[in-house]
Amino acid sequence: MSDSIKKYYETVQFNELTMAKKMSKTKELDTLVNNVTEEILEKLYKVVDFHLSYSDLDLNKIGSKGIYSDYNDAHSYIMERVIEKLDLKIN
Repeated sequence: MSDSIKKYYETVQFNELTMAKKMSKTKELDTLVNNVTEEILEKLYKVVDFHLSYSDLDLNKIGSKGIYSDYNDAHSYIMERVIEKLDLKIN
C-alpha cells in the first residue's frame, strides 16, 4: 500500500473516531438538557403557583369538572408566556 493511500485511511479512521466522540458528547449534552429542562419546569410550575396564590385575581371559580379551571388556565398562560419571554431573551 502506498504512503498516500495509507495516510488517507489513517485520516479517515481519525475523522470517524473524532465524529464518534463528538456524537457521544452530543448525546451526553442532550441528556443533560433533558434533565435540566425537567427540573426548570418543575421549579417554574412552583413559582407560578406561588405568585398566583398571592395575587388579587379572582380565580376560585369551580369549572364543570369540579376543578379550578380559571386557575389552571391562568397557570398555563403564565407558564407559556414566561417560556416565550425566556426564549426571546436567549435568542
